[in-house]
Amino acid sequence: AMSADLTMDNIDDTAENLDFYAGIMPISNSNTNNPTRATMLDDYDATFTGIVSANDGYNNVWISDAAGAYNGVMIYDSSFDALVSVGDEITLAARRDVYSGLTELVDPVLLTIVSFGNSPYGPDTIIGENIEESLNVDTNPGESWEGQLVTIEDVYVESSGSYYYRCTDDSGENYFYIGDNVDYHFGSITMNVGTTYPSVTGVVDWYNSGPYYRLNPRSQDDIVDPPTAVTLSEFTAQYASGELSLYWTTQSEVANAGWNIYRGESEISHQNDETDQINPTLIPGSGTTSEPTDYVFVDDYEVTEGATYWYWIESRNNSGETETFGPISLTIPVEGEDPDDPSNDNYGLFQNYPNPVSNATTISFNLTEEKACKLSIYNTKGQTIKDIYEGSTTGNSFVWDRTDNFGNAVASGIYFYKLEAGSEVYTKKLVVTE
Repeated sequence: AMSADLTMDNIDDTAENLDFYAGIMPISNSNTNNPTRATMLDDYDATFTGIVSANDGYNNVWISDAAGAYNGVMIYDSSFDALVSVGDEITLAARRDVYSGLTELVDPVLLTIVSFGNSPYGPDTIIGENIEESLNVDTNPGESWEGQLVTIEDVYVESSGSYYYRCTDDSGENYFYIGDNVDYHFGSITMNVGTTYPSVTGVVDWYNSGPYYRLNPRSQDDIVDPPTAVTLSEFTAQYASGELSLYWTTQSEVANAGWNIYRGESEISHQNDETDQINPTLIPGSGTTSEPTDYVFVDDYEVTEGATYWYWIESRNNSGETETFGPISLTIPVEGEDPDDPSNDNYGLFQNYPNPVSNATTISFNLTEEKACKLSIYNTKGQTIKDIYEGSTTGNSFVWDRTDNFGNAVASGIYFYKLEAGSEVYTKKLVVTE
């Protein structure tokens, strides 16, 4: 193939006169501030080749032909997105244009898909200052990264608004924006104000309504979540000799300052702000450790025989950020009754077998009368993982294949299974292992 030399070629015949660039045009020649080559003229056809790095599924596709600054550009067309996918190496003909300060390749014609499944060039690691919010249009270093796939590390989300996040990676010396030009209106992307993310990847563009350069992630996978402050492996409650005790174990902790414990009278008490904090002061955590740590706390508050209580534990890191686990529940036995006799509670929920679970396990329950029931699996945060059964029955056995509601295998760890039978609720714990 010929390389473009920015010399305008001309074909003249009796029917038509055509001006065009021959050969393969380097994408860097489309960049306004390209320092090594003259920028190609607008409105003349040229041929480009490169690997697709992003596709918004509407009308924007991004392509680059090398890593580094100046080597990426956005293709704008209402139907081109349907022809290509991220990772496709393509050859196309198109014209350069500038719309509201943003360089585009327009009126594209797909000539061939050379190969599939390639890794896009980059991402190049840049700093937030490179696309800092005060940069003007066509100003480097922002312009040099326009159209390219890049990564910014240690991204702290300072604030958010209508389809943007304002961020910093240098403790507030410079601010930059994360936008929605790939994931329109953040249909799949969520970030939390006050959180620092290890890295965010996306393509850079100029947003004239800002006006500012911005980083546009392609999906949630482009946003690396911060390490979990606490990995909880066990959370249980026990009532013995007139004393109610809570036990929990962590497998690791990151900057964990300590714990708070909350008690409520229903499983939704915490979300309805109807719980009581039962620890008078913060229970010290273990800071940062990769070793298992065991905790125990005695609930000295008054309890009533036959009543069910729900508990949540909250970890608090050194920055004041919190993470809540639970709930678990415990029914206080009535004196003189066998708490394991199903007739005392109108139903019996039995321990799953086998436990721990490697592939599948059986969960059984019996009722003294037919009732509307719901049997579900929850994680330690109280989030529903799997709905096992919902209907009217007197009891049954069900096999759980350690998958979630989407058919994905769940990770190893502690889970809870809960039976709701009429007004009665009971919860037991199971362990999933590899």
